[in-house]
Amino acid sequence: MRSYRMLDGLLRSQTKSAVIKFSKDPNTKSLRFKPLAGVGGIYSFRVNDNFRVLVRVVEDVGGTYYLLMDVGNHDIYSRL
Repeated sequence: MRSYRMLDGLLRSQTKSAVIKFSKDPNTKSLRFKPLAGVGGIYSFRVNDNFRVLVRVVEDVGGTYYLLMDVGNHDIYSRL
């Protein structure tokens, strides 16, 4: 939430729209939802050309869960 609050109004709106789209269908092509190489269980999806949301995918007997971890520009990957 801290990263989200630090975004400007336009990026917050874009992020919110991307998260809603992701919640409806994670496989929406425009989101480019994909695993991060070398980091098990961590995925990213696209907000716009420069910003991504990091997601941890957790699976258990109840199903698959997506935990939103962070949002930011491509430097976000260095925070892992």
